[in-house]
Amino acid sequence: MKRIYLLLNLLLCVVVVNAQVFRLSYKDRETGDSLVFSDVCHVILDPDEGLNATFIYIENLTDNDINYKIELSEINMCDDEAEVLMCFDNTCLETLISPVKTISAGDVVRNFDLNYKYNSLNNSSLKVKFLKADDNSLLQSFDVTYSESLDALASPKVAAEKSIPLSLSASPLPASSYTNISYSIPAQYNKADIVIRNPLGAVTAKYRVQTGKVGKLTLDVSDFNSGIYFYSIIADGKTLSTKKLIIKH
Repeated sequence: MKRIYLLLNLLLCVVVVNAQVFRLSYKDRETGDSLVFSDVCHVILDPDEGLNATFIYIENLTDNDINYKIELSEINMCDDEAEVLMCFDNTCLETLISPVKTISAGDVVRNFDLNYKYNSLNNSSLKVKFLKADDNSLLQSFDVTYSESLDALASPKVAAEKSIPLSLSASPLPASSYTNISYSIPAQYNKADIVIRNPLGAVTAKYRVQTGKVGKLTLDVSDFNSGIYFYSIIADGKTLSTKKLIIKH
């Protein structure tokens, strides 16, 4: 009997952990239908457009009103020209964190979209986080990928050049709310990260990036203290390049 009670208790814990605060869906551009997703929203790009607006519908599954903010993070753009912005009521924000929003119990928000500008069909990705308004704790999150097809996600495109040179830069500097870290990493490396360290050498942020391509990572520094930091490319356990990152609020 005791074993059965423990099993039921474990199952209850699993249900609670996996419970979602929001039901997420997006509007199919061809059919107009709302397609439900949970962890990943795959966006297929039109080669003739260069601009994609994906409307995300957010349904409150709880019995309570929720005050929340939306944050864009782990932004990995395919090149320096690509850009993603979050928009409300067709007004796009230049920040990575939205103002506080409120969604009533059982209500659905339909005015939120991600505006992606692109010149290349190479893969881009980011993470969208829903944060509690009072303490910034995580409510829920999902990943967004942009590509020309689902097959391209399974086998990411490598730039046509046989040899991608190593490069690393950031702009704007000094950074106040965010900075764009542009990078390219030779394809000979298997795993690579962009690592941010404080003056004492402690790691304050770390992002996995692709090798064999030119990319851009948008780093939110609004919660960083003003001062001098360092950002590096570390590939296969080796530091390839390190540069100074100045943050001034």
